[in-house]
Amino acid sequence: MQYQQILAMLSQRTSDVAIRSQDDCPPLVSHFNVAKMVTIKLIIALAAIHDWFLHQLDVNNVFLHGDLHEDVYMTLPPGYCPKGHTLPANVVCKLKKSLYGLKQASTQWFEKFSNSMVEEGFKHSATNHSLFIKHFGTSFILLLLYVDDAIVVSKNLAEMQTLKTRLDSRFKLKDLGGLKYFLGLEIARSNKGIFMSQRGYALQLLEDLGHLGCKPASTPMEANIKLWDNGKDSLADPKLYKTIIGEGLFFATPSKVQLKAYTDLDWAASIDTRRSTTSFCIFIGDSIVSWKSKKQQTVSRSSA
Repeated sequence: MQYQQILAMLSQRTSDVAIRSQDDCPPLVSHFNVAKMVTIKLIIALAAIHDWFLHQLDVNNVFLHGDLHEDVYMTLPPGYCPKGHTLPANVVCKLKKSLYGLKQASTQWFEKFSNSMVEEGFKHSATNHSLFIKHFGTSFILLLLYVDDAIVVSKNLAEMQTLKTRLDSRFKLKDLGGLKYFLGLEIARSNKGIFMSQRGYALQLLEDLGHLGCKPASTPMEANIKLWDNGKDSLADPKLYKTIIGEGLFFATPSKVQLKAYTDLDWAASIDTRRSTTSFCIFIGDSIVSWKSKKQQTVSRSSA
């Protein structure tokens, strides 16, 4: 088996891997700072307004870049032993890098990348740690990381290319050029601005739910409909219902650089609990970047 095949096998999910530690150790820190969708839309909106360069990068074998600080052992993958050789029974190998599937893999990768960005003169955003910012003179560079995908924004193309070259020397990047697809968002740019669509995501969602051939409706639900508990059993598949709601909320419905926020309240709308529903939406210029609708936790005695 070739080295690249073994590497690819090691990079896959380690569902059949036995992981053991030599010494008792405290619980591992396992988290990853992912880019918020509101931050992604905000950056794209600002790039459209100011005509900034907007590029995308992809990191190869992302988790293999993370340094492993614990003693972790793994059963050998099939085909590792060379032809004509035999290995003792129950032989294992000691990992040097954080493979995909280890609890600490995401944390170690982000730590490695974050340290490299700090060395390049970048600082973390105070509100989103996955957003790195660097100022130089009257210009700047923004880099937003989502696991192995990154958006780079700047009005200085030369500085952007320099950053790409320096990061490629450390992590072996794929320079994908202008931003075209990111987390379900299809992005197209013209002299009129930046157009975002989720057509592919919407079609995949309809196909997964068996509604690809359904007919669209301008009013799929009555505007002032009131729902109540009919006393019947709960949903046969609550997990599927929650998935539909979550994926549906991820799907977005389609000036001047102004921050505008709107809020509304449907007081005591729930027939069963009399709890109110609060909603808001936030715009940068004419582009919506954040929105939410949620039932309140307590009952309000008035709409004031």
